[in-house]
Amino acid sequence: MSITEMKTSLLKKINSVDERKLEEVYGVLLNYLNGSEKEWNKLTKKQQAGIEKGVSQLNAKKGIPHDSVMRKLRKKYAA
Repeated sequence: MSITEMKTSLLKKINSVDERKLEEVYGVLLNYLNGSEKEWNKLTKKQQAGIEKGVSQLNAKKGIPHDSVMRKLRKKYAA
């Protein structure tokens, strides 16, 4: 596959994903291009596995919305 074909294929795939996945892909790509893989390799295998588990849970829609978490924390720790 030529470079042009790879770019075209990637652009087609990016254009077809929903907003949430697009944000994820954007973050992953920027991290990769900015050298964050070096940071990833500094993590322990246990830390990497925990992050991968969390991403899998989010992809499976098992996450808790940010506003729900914040409401609960504000209620619990309100002064």
